[in-house]
Amino acid sequence: MLNRTPHSRIDRYPSQHDERDSFLQFLAGRILAADETLTEAELGTRLDALTTDTARLRRALVDHGILTRDPAGTSYRLANQGFER
Repeated sequence: MLNRTPHSRIDRYPSQHDERDSFLQFLAGRILAADETLTEAELGTRLDALTTDTARLRRALVDHGILTRDPAGTSYRLANQGFER
């Protein structure tokens, strides 16, 4: 969950799947606009403001189906926006 400070960072993740999913959806809404596509480096920079383990958070967002990667694995966007194939 987020510490309650002006520059909140994740100090733990909810243990229950549904709570974790809601938490990750909330985070995704803070870091990506609905129509935005980010490179892995850009996404990492934004995630770095929230956690010290950006790879873990990126994987969780993808594993929970909140973010999708393009077929080449170089770009990310919200899953409900999809990528053209």
